[in-house]
Amino acid sequence: MLSDIRSGCVSDADRDLLVTRLGVRPAEGEVAVHLFPVNRQADNLNDVKLARINAEQHTFHAEQAGPANLVDRLKRNMLAPEQLVLKEGAAVMALRNDTDRQFVNGSLGTVRGFAADNKGGWPIVEFENGNIVTMKQATWEMMDGDEVLASVSQVPLRCAWGITIHKSQGMTLDRAVMDLRRTFAPGMGYVALSRVESLDGLYLEGVNNRMFLVSPDAVMLDGDLREASAAASDLLADQGAGAFKPSALASAADDEFAQESLF
Repeated sequence: MLSDIRSGCVSDADRDLLVTRLGVRPAEGEVAVHLFPVNRQADNLNDVKLARINAEQHTFHAEQAGPANLVDRLKRNMLAPEQLVLKEGAAVMALRNDTDRQFVNGSLGTVRGFAADNKGGWPIVEFENGNIVTMKQATWEMMDGDEVLASVSQVPLRCAWGITIHKSQGMTLDRAVMDLRRTFAPGMGYVALSRVESLDGLYLEGVNNRMFLVSPDAVMLDGDLREASAAASDLLADQGAGAFKPSALASAADDEFAQESLF
């Protein structure tokens, strides 16, 4: 189904399959992330849910270093809020992969308490995989080679009741609730639907044909990349890795993705 959406060839069978998830709700006690088109909707849900918890509030402020313009760019791209407010019992989502593999980006959990080794205490999170982890600061960095140009440090968590579709990109979610009648840009429906690992984790509050829209340019580029990938695979099989030689056109001076172009 996702492949059909990505290629712009949605069938009646795809539509019928999605309709089976319309109106289905998560089981009692299960945390399911609500995906919204805009920040305001996600923030409102998180604020309401957090306010309903009768427990002490703990606030964690991001720490930053480097030029203000670079720090601002880091903040726009990182998912962790500049001011993270949590309470015991809050539903949270991990925003980084753990080097010890106790959680991954998008893992859901619940705050069970706060450790005593920091002012206010680092949040202790019980993830759905059973791991209980004290979540300390992580650092997002903007690099130029080995030089750190700017950095922002924050506890890699956010409240998990609601998040925007845009910010969910790159995440893998066990369960997600979405109203795809609210999608307003090509590709938004595909991004939302592709966050969940299986159909059983998808809960739809609304659907329409607009959720299947994808950019014609994106469809064309996807086809070109698939053809190029297949050709490269055939070449590798026939001639080995030696068939791939660095191009003189890929010099740092001409690279459109060089550091100065990105930042």
